[in-house]
Amino acid sequence: RLAAADDEAEVIQTAQASETLVVTTKDGATHVGIALLNEGERFGGIDLELAGASLTDVEEQFLRSVQTFAGSAYVSALRRARPRNEALHDSLTGLLNFRSINEVLVDAVHASKSSGRPVSVWLLDIDRLDGVNRDHGYAIGDDVVSYVGHTLQTVVSSRGSVGRVGGGLYLALFPGMDHEEASVQGRMMVERITKNVPPHLPQIALS
Repeated sequence: RLAAADDEAEVIQTAQASETLVVTTKDGATHVGIALLNEGERFGGIDLELAGASLTDVEEQFLRSVQTFAGSAYVSALRRARPRNEALHDSLTGLLNFRSINEVLVDAVHASKSSGRPVSVWLLDIDRLDGVNRDHGYAIGDDVVSYVGHTLQTVVSSRGSVGRVGGGLYLALFPGMDHEEASVQGRMMVERITKNVPPHLPQIALS
């Protein structure tokens, strides 16, 4: 069922707040607002101007088909993007997973050989993660892994790349950074992680 709007300015706003097509006429033209929805939540809207003072049944059916198709296309795009994101990133930390950080590492090494510029790599491991899981439970162990990962992302993101290799092992990559500077960065990373541990987590040591 079409819902009428009092003036043109209300067309798209009203459509965005409902599932109806909102129609108004002005100066011999028909203005239509179409809300684009996914599971009841609006992700967009379309504002059309059609020639003629009224909307035929065929035109209304077509516009509703456009509305349905756009919603389905949006959902399909989300479904396609989700597996790709999950395939590239570690689900617990949001960091690059082993496959992704390994590809970044290979590319960085090749670029370093071609350009002659240095590339530095840090491997950081959470000491006694198995002991944390055993003594405090796997939920706390996951929180430790997540906390370390998020902190590394904050520290490293502006200078390089970081990924979770597996368990409590992380790889940080710094293109263009020599060994001395990378050593300083590594010490800063360890210090930031170990001195800002959330109170519900056990003390963390890295090697």
